[in-house]
Amino acid sequence: MPNKKKKISSAFEPTPWENYFDNLEFMPNGTSIYTAGTKGHVFVALHGAGFSATSFACIGAEIKKFATIAAFDFRGHGLNKMEGEDDLSSDTLVKDTIEVLRYLFQKFSDRTFIIIGHR
Repeated sequence: MPNKKKKISSAFEPTPWENYFDNLEFMPNGTSIYTAGTKGHVFVALHGAGFSATSFACIGAEIKKFATIAAFDFRGHGLNKMEGEDDLSSDTLVKDTIEVLRYLFQKFSDRTFIIIGHR
């Protein structure tokens, strides 16, 4: 009797960001920032090359129980709408990160920030 191979069903559609994050906003320069939570420290999440801010979705859903998470898409990634998306030099990405941090410092001026990331 031949072995029957079981057909594996898979869906490759992305899970909606709304299942994990509370808000999606865009900075004036087009940077997309996802946030979740309303209290405690602000965890600023930096994703690795080829990923997006939503790679922090699952941990973000946990962090928002006791703190706030802000995850942004680097240029050329995710929903980021910045011009010059092909300039992924270290200098440019550091400048972009500093701009996001300044934006978040204004938004959460009374909070302590913790930077997390992956590569």
